[in-house]
Amino acid sequence: MKRLFVSLGIITVILTISLVGLWHLNFVTDQVEEYTTNIQTALDQNNITKAQELNYQLSGFWERQHRYLTLYIRHNNIDEISKTISELEQYLQRTDYAEFSSRLSYIQQLILDIRDAEIPTLFNLL
Repeated sequence: MKRLFVSLGIITVILTISLVGLWHLNFVTDQVEEYTTNIQTALDQNNITKAQELNYQLSGFWERQHRYLTLYIRHNNIDEISKTISELEQYLQRTDYAEFSSRLSYIQQLILDIRDAEIPTLFNLL
């Protein structure tokens, strides 16, 4: 009987950690999507100052979340997003807005792909 309770306790801890990880990933995904959409909107309105400010906020947010995401997501996916976010400032400084916009879309796609890969679906489990 004691083994049953220990087993149930271990399963409960594993499920709790998994659900917290999924919640955190959804939170980060939503925030990154919101930042990239707002940056793109500011860029479309030729409000470069606001785009730079939002880009700075995105960089700060990503740096804070990066260390937690690497606990449960493969590093190469996270590192690719980090690399791309770090390149954004250079595109703004060189006024290469087309490449900047392209990189924003790339970041959105990468973070959505990571979320889709981490959600426990039958396809992902097999």
